[in-house]
Amino acid sequence: MCRFMVRPDGGMVDTRDLKSLGHCGRAGSSPASGTKGCKDVLVEAHPYFFAFVETKHNCLRCVSRNILKKNNNRVFFMNISKTIWTVCIIGIFCPFVLAQETAVQEEPSGPWKVGGNASFTFNQISFKNWAAGGKNSVSGTFLNKITANYKSESATWDNTLDLGYGLMKYSSEDYQKSEDKIFLQSIYGYDAAKQKLFYSASFDFKTQFAKGYKYGADTVLVSKGFAPAYLNLSLGMLYKPADWFSFYLSPLTARFTIVSDCDRVIMGDPNAPESNTTLGTYYGLDRGDNVRSEYGASAKLKIDKKGIVKNVDFYLRADLFSNLTDHPEHIDVDAETGLNLNVNDWLTAVVKVNLLFDDDIKYVESYTDENGDVQSRKRGARVQCKELFGFGLQFKWGK
Repeated sequence: MCRFMVRPDGGMVDTRDLKSLGHCGRAGSSPASGTKGCKDVLVEAHPYFFAFVETKHNCLRCVSRNILKKNNNRVFFMNISKTIWTVCIIGIFCPFVLAQETAVQEEPSGPWKVGGNASFTFNQISFKNWAAGGKNSVSGTFLNKITANYKSESATWDNTLDLGYGLMKYSSEDYQKSEDKIFLQSIYGYDAAKQKLFYSASFDFKTQFAKGYKYGADTVLVSKGFAPAYLNLSLGMLYKPADWFSFYLSPLTARFTIVSDCDRVIMGDPNAPESNTTLGTYYGLDRGDNVRSEYGASAKLKIDKKGIVKNVDFYLRADLFSNLTDHPEHIDVDAETGLNLNVNDWLTAVVKVNLLFDDDIKYVESYTDENGDVQSRKRGARVQCKELFGFGLQFKWGK
């Protein structure tokens, strides 16, 4: 309770003085005997103040309590007003915020994820008046990998198109092919167990763009478009616990080796056609056949991990095939692994290694006989290896 009260003329009245003159109780209370009541004291203090008090309450304590009550009510209603305004503001803006968050959360990304990574690596070395000697050289390689993957609650479908082409040139020699690849793979799976194991069907196709030559004593054409080409069709089970890892196993696989210009003689004596090596026989086909079919089992392992460590992407693909109808112990292997060392969004270093082993492709070597003629002879199958390292530009797009 306030100690002082303000009079209408601006003066102050000490409430203790008022209390000392008599008892001020609630409205309707009686003053103590021999003392003046609140009304008498207020009249003596100031007649105008008495009129004010008379209209409000019958005693000074009641007036004071009424003022405090009004102040408390005012604070209460001010707090209520603030709360109401806060609720109103939240109520106005919250739906927009929630709607935006809901839109972000519920924005359908779609079942398809399409993306790609294209890179161009370039190498050059040049000599001029260099005492230690050397050959000028220049090379460039273009790589482009495109993926289109589908995933729903009951199915998965992964598609990959891997393209590559490169040329190199030494001094005044002609350009030579350093990279040439067309690889298309598609695996469809229907959910069999908790979206990790799928009943699957697989298709993959591999060939090259341009003519390829074997350089030695004689330059020999050994490949060109659809010579050879490999087509694999299979049914099996796919294990895919994560988007970046998959393992496929098929007991039912058909493999077709296609050579478009199968009768082209690439080695041997034209006058002895039975001993010649043609483009078809070079890749294991019977003489005069354009297609060789094999049936057996296959397995495929694929790892495509982005950011395996900071700024490094890792890729591994390994395809195995066994011809169950003819020497099943001879397993054909096509394995490729690589690293993309990303300097930034536009610069990259590429490291790739490709290993091949096909029991049907026999190693053919050239030699010079006693008469000085160049001859050829077949050796056993050997592991084929190709390495690529380059630094250049890259462009990534999609998911």
